Amino acid sequence: APLRVPPGWKASETQHYRLRYQGDDDFAREVGRHLEAISAELRRILPLEVPGGDRRSLDVRLFANAREFAAYASANGVEGAEAYFSPAQNELVAYMDERSPGRTFHVLYHEATHQYLRDVLGKKPRIPIWLDEGLGEVFYGGAFGAGGAFTVGANDGRLDEARTAAKSGRALRL
Repeated sequence: APLRVPPGWKASETQHYRLRYQGDDDFAREVGRHLEAISAELRRILPLEVPGGDRRSLDVRLFANAREFAAYASANGVEGAEAYFSPAQNELVAYMDERSPGRTFHVLYHEATHQYLRDVLGKKPRIPIWLDEGLGEVFYGGAFGAGGAFTVGANDGRLDEARTAAKSGRALRL
């Protein structure tokens, strides 16, 4: 379907993504580069076939600020998220966090993982939450390299949480 762009919004496309965005063109281009890089790594690590053949373009909506993002998210039943993937709307929704641009990209990596899984597995299978969120957390720690490639890296925040839980005795026994 053609990409509908609301008044005051812009659109751009990459090989696998269709971006609708407000504001900064450079940020939108950078998001497109990061998403293509993580897409290549996801396809390399999890080489799953798309139901029905070819992969379609994946939709991304980028807000210029947290306030407008939060209003849109709330209208769609999402509260308190920094970004999210909506299977119902089949779109990844985010905004540029001016206070922490690097974190913005890590959150995008997490959400792009959900979007990839839904794209390649289709709507029918239920993905267990531990697998869906676990893979999102694995890719969250990744990095976009100087050569344009995405590499999986440690999720330092989650490692610190696990270490703290283990030291304090709060870690769940396996």
